[in-house]
Amino acid sequence: MRGGALAVVVAGALAGTAHAGALIDNGTIRLGVNDTGELNFSKEGIFAGVMYLPTGNDGTRAGCPCEGWGAGNGSAAEGGVFSGFANRDRGGPNNVDAVSFTSDASSATSVTSIDDKLQVTQRFAPAPETPNLYEVKVTLKNIGAERLGDVRYTRLMDWDIEPTAFREFVTIRRGTPPPKALLFSNNNGFLKGDPFEARTPTGSFTADQVSSIDFTDLGPDDHGALFDFGFGALDPGQETTFRIYYGAAADAAAADLVVSRAALELYSEGKPSTGGGGGGVDERAATPPTGAPNTFIFGFRAVGGRPIIPPTLTLDPATQSHATGETASLTATLKDTAGNPIGGAPIVIQPAGANPKAPTALTSAADGTAPLSYVGANAGTDTVTACLDSDGNGACDANDPIAVTATVNWSSIVATAAGGSVSMTKRSCLSRRSFTIRLRERKGQSIASAVVRVNGKKVATRRGSRLTAPVNLKGLPSGKFTVEITAKLENGKTLKGKRTYRTCAKKLKGGDIRL
Repeated sequence: MRGGALAVVVAGALAGTAHAGALIDNGTIRLGVNDTGELNFSKEGIFAGVMYLPTGNDGTRAGCPCEGWGAGNGSAAEGGVFSGFANRDRGGPNNVDAVSFTSDASSATSVTSIDDKLQVTQRFAPAPETPNLYEVKVTLKNIGAERLGDVRYTRLMDWDIEPTAFREFVTIRRGTPPPKALLFSNNNGFLKGDPFEARTPTGSFTADQVSSIDFTDLGPDDHGALFDFGFGALDPGQETTFRIYYGAAADAAAADLVVSRAALELYSEGKPSTGGGGGGVDERAATPPTGAPNTFIFGFRAVGGRPIIPPTLTLDPATQSHATGETASLTATLKDTAGNPIGGAPIVIQPAGANPKAPTALTSAADGTAPLSYVGANAGTDTVTACLDSDGNGACDANDPIAVTATVNWSSIVATAAGGSVSMTKRSCLSRRSFTIRLRERKGQSIASAVVRVNGKKVATRRGSRLTAPVNLKGLPSGKFTVEITAKLENGKTLKGKRTYRTCAKKLKGGDIRL
């Protein structure tokens, strides 16, 4: 805010200002998006920044329209130092050129450029994992002819949490360690948003209370959140992408579940001072506020950190075995910290090892599951990785810290008799052995036919006087294998016999199987 009287004047003036933008919503969250990508937009008498529709309260519109962003390059040697920012409190865009703006009822995309060197695309759409968040996919692209050696991006807001705007409790959680791309954070949402502007705290707080540290429920006071990011160098034509989230929930506990569902790596929460809390403006709340009737959320993902309230990802079964040519089926399941399934999340599953496959991009169903089946052609072991695809690039990489693995063993044993064969499986090693079994008739008994099974699977039927069968265990993993014979005698009687063989043994013999 910056004063109650000014708040009314500024808000009224903004509501009457003609500029492009859109009001978008998903039925739970409404955003007012300006054509150059900053929030706080008015249309047909409706003024919104980040609005929680169940209560009708907003988190940024009261007082000054202080929400914005900035970007630029900090390297004098590579691309030159330049910057631009967009913030309605500072008159809108500064050194930011609007390239295009499109919108529909629930989404909007702003494309801008700075000095014809850095293009900034910001796509606002409902977060697939939860109705309580909007996701902003931000892409920074070098559109110039020179390498940009130090690409920066800043996003900030002054929290004005209704129904007690200008007296909010603010939390910033950066993670341990903080995300790799995060350069600085504090509580000053009143700055311009220029990445190279001097950083100072706001409200009744000192720098050591709010600068580049975590704090929880600081307030009540009139303050917000600022985050500076550095994404390193971009060569001509190169780009980098990350995600911002805006939203709200009914109280602090519900907001934390939303943070978990979106796997946020860095976030701020703003809570009204109606739901408990106290302790004065210069210290943390003595009694934690409940955050009712609405706690607002401002967070980031794919900025090189780990989720602060991580969801749980599993991949089942953890281990399975198959014969080559058969099908392995696995299911990834994603749940939030309370154990609720997360639907709509981007999941990638990829086998590697004996049967490497390209990554498969999936979307979790309403029950949180994402299944994959594949056929293994080669004997050996596959390690199958499933990850929450935080950066949305269709692969499991360093930007996807929520990942798990499972093991699939593939092997082929061929027991041959009269041209018959069968594939069998076990766990581990690869045997290099083969041998011959012989069916021995007892005195006075004549075998009319015999069926040979290995580990319960029929491999051959023998008839007449040929009562031997070669068994090839090559390529079979370590384990025990039972060869069983069911013989039908000339007199109609049936006899059975079996013998167990161990693969990967120092010496493996064949021998007789007595019936």
